[in-house]
Amino acid sequence: MRGASCFDNVLARSSSETSRTWQVLREVCVALILAAGVALVSSTARADEYTDKLNEPLAKIPPERRAETILLPLLANLQTPPRVVEDRSRAMLMQPSFVGWSDANAWAQAPSQRAILDGLALITKEENPLKAHVFALGYGAEATPRQAVRDKLYIELGDPPTIAAAELHYLPSLDRMVTLIHVEAARLASEGKVPDAVDLLINSAHFGRIMMDRPLMRESKWGIDLMSESMERIRDILYVDTRTVRSMQLDRVQIQIKRMSVENSFLDFSRTKVPLGDVLGVSQVVSRVYKQDGKVDDRTFAQTLARLGSVEYPLRLFSEASRWKALESGQSDRFACEQIIRGVNADFTRRWQIDWWDRHMGTPSELDNVNREKFSAISASIKDQRPILDALQIARIEIGGTRTNLALVAQWYNTKNMPTSIALIRPRWVDKLDIDYFDASRLSGSFPRFQFVIPMTDRRGLRAGEQAAPLDMSVVPKMGAPFSVPLRDDVWVVYSVGSDTQANGARRVQNTATKVQNADYLIWPPMLSLFRQNLVDLGELK
Repeated sequence: MRGASCFDNVLARSSSETSRTWQVLREVCVALILAAGVALVSSTARADEYTDKLNEPLAKIPPERRAETILLPLLANLQTPPRVVEDRSRAMLMQPSFVGWSDANAWAQAPSQRAILDGLALITKEENPLKAHVFALGYGAEATPRQAVRDKLYIELGDPPTIAAAELHYLPSLDRMVTLIHVEAARLASEGKVPDAVDLLINSAHFGRIMMDRPLMRESKWGIDLMSESMERIRDILYVDTRTVRSMQLDRVQIQIKRMSVENSFLDFSRTKVPLGDVLGVSQVVSRVYKQDGKVDDRTFAQTLARLGSVEYPLRLFSEASRWKALESGQSDRFACEQIIRGVNADFTRRWQIDWWDRHMGTPSELDNVNREKFSAISASIKDQRPILDALQIARIEIGGTRTNLALVAQWYNTKNMPTSIALIRPRWVDKLDIDYFDASRLSGSFPRFQFVIPMTDRRGLRAGEQAAPLDMSVVPKMGAPFSVPLRDDVWVVYSVGSDTQANGARRVQNTATKVQNADYLIWPPMLSLFRQNLVDLGELK
């Protein structure tokens, strides 16, 4: 073979000290060359079985319900955001009083950006799940409209098509769309159009819910995270309004609260599809790197797994191939791999459907138990499933907490008195109070609610005549350094008991699903609002 003879010439010139290294590289490269030929005649056919199964339900979505046919052409014209809002985190912090606002606002008001916001409103308008839009972008260039491929708004699977190596080229444009949403929400709120800002962010959450049904975990988690981000931003908009002009109108509050429910609404999680595209992907890889008799196929093993590890870093291809080549002889057979995949699939499906505090959630997953050395095809093809399960739990808290605080703000504006209890929002604004999904007492049949406190009004623990002090809250934000903020009796505090399932008085807050002792999950005041103010106080944000 031509490729092999090239390496023979190199080996002939190499020194004896490096001959073994060159020999390994020769074997790897010969395997790559052989596998390329094999892929053209056999692997592609086997791959199609899996890619076809992945694309089949998407292809059945009727044209009038396809969100991508509306959104992608608009995203192709999306202009690059100015540096002050070059990513989502910066855009969330941006306020009209900050340096660079004029550039950010001018960008957001340009016709190409306005068209995207109109498109978002269109694809999230229908809330009947049987009629609503679906983001049905296919996997692979052959399953994608040519223009989307030319605009690089598609999913690249490579040749042969490999689900586990999918490159989501369209996703950065969606990130820039979210940046646009945050800038527009800030503009609307600054102009006294708080209900419009809230509606826009609910649309954003609904698009996240659309993306949640995508079959790959990376896409589904992106959608879940967008729901949580949109909810926190709604609370941020509301909080800023309560601390400034109090311009929010009440005529749409009840409708908005209903649109944000996780029960009997578009966001309803009970109808969520389990993202099983990754399981299809690992099955596809196993079919490609093993022969029918169950033995490793030395023509495809190293090059296939090397490709998975070098999708984002192509220069790693040779080093990755060498590493996998060294592990080839120690692999378990194909039939053992397929049995493990069935177990991983069943375990993930069960965890997706059960309660966060179910005992099974605390046990190692089938994927955790996989021997990474003996089942390299599995360990290289599918990632940890825990992050998406954590994201689901946080989204439930964020949605319920946002509904609760939208109702509390409405109650305040309606009565002109700051609410002193969550119970006051029922039945005027909500039919029933939202559940704290982090509270493990749910397993015993109770319906735990979010914790509510007004600093400096709770007299418990004080001696006679002793003055109440501000609540010195220690905040551990998602980004940046921890800080402390004193809260007085001009603000209420709503929090979830958090991952340690204990109410700790919100003295320390850390919004994570990772178990942290003595830390609560802060809902109000929004952590985003406190973080922004801290940066302003430090002079890091102007």
